[in-house]
Amino acid sequence: MRLLTEEKLKAAVAYAGKDTANCIYLYIDLTEYGIHDPNVTVWYEENAAGEFEMLVLKYYDCFQVYSHYDECDLTGLMKLIQEYQISRIFSRKGIIERLQNGLSENYHVYFGKVMELGKYKKMNYESFVEEASVEELCEIEKLLLTDEELSLSYKPGELTAQFADRMKAGKGENYIIRKGNEIVAHSCVSARTDRFMVLSYTIVRENARDFPYGAFMDSYLLNELQKPGRNIYAFMEDDRRIRLFEAMGNHVAAEYGKLIKK
Repeated sequence: MRLLTEEKLKAAVAYAGKDTANCIYLYIDLTEYGIHDPNVTVWYEENAAGEFEMLVLKYYDCFQVYSHYDECDLTGLMKLIQEYQISRIFSRKGIIERLQNGLSENYHVYFGKVMELGKYKKMNYESFVEEASVEELCEIEKLLLTDEELSLSYKPGELTAQFADRMKAGKGENYIIRKGNEIVAHSCVSARTDRFMVLSYTIVRENARDFPYGAFMDSYLLNELQKPGRNIYAFMEDDRRIRLFEAMGNHVAAEYGKLIKK
C-alpha cells in the first residue's frame, strides 16, 4: 500500500467515480476533504500496468475500501487493519465476505443494500418534521446510540462532531420529529455532492413505534429534497424496509458489507 499523493488524486477520484454506488462515502470524502484534511489518510494499490486496483480511505476511526472487483489482493489491506486496529470497515459485499474469514474473531459483520431512491407516497408531514439545530445534536446522538449496532460503532461525541462538521460545511442536515419535549424520530442528509446525496441514521424511538413516524420522515425527505439530476442513496439492512421501497419503484444500486469491532 502506498500513500496517495496530490499527483494521483485526480486519477483516484476518476477511478472511484466510475462506480460511486459501491464507494459512496469514499468518493465523498475524497472529493470533499481531499488528502490534506488531518482526519483523512488515503492509500492505494496499482496493477503492473499502473492502473488502480484498490483505494483505502481512513476517516476518523473508519476504513472505506474500494476495488472494482471482489477478487482483489487483500494482503496490503489486512496489514493496514492490523496496524491501525480500526473500529469500522466498509466495502462492497464480496470484499467484506472475504475479509470476515480472518477477522470474525474481533469484528461483527453486517450486510445490506444501497438503495437508489426517488419515489415515496406523499403524506401530510408538514406538522411533524423539522430541521434540527446544532444544539439538538447531542440529544440526537443519545437516541441513535440506543441502537445496538450504532453503539458498537461510535464513541460518545463522535456522531455529534461529525454531524456538526457537515452542518457547518453545508454538506448535511438533520431532521427530527418531536412528541412533546422528546425527539422520537430522526433521519439526516449525511453527505451531499453535485451528483448525489445520502440519507442515513433513520431511527424511531422504541416506545414510539406504534405510530408511523418513520414513514412521515421518509415521505418528507424523498418529496422535499429530491432535485433533478441528483441521485438519492440510502444504506439499508432491514429486508422488509428494502422490499417496501422496491414496491414503491425504487431499486437496489449495490450491495455492501461492514465490519464493526467487538
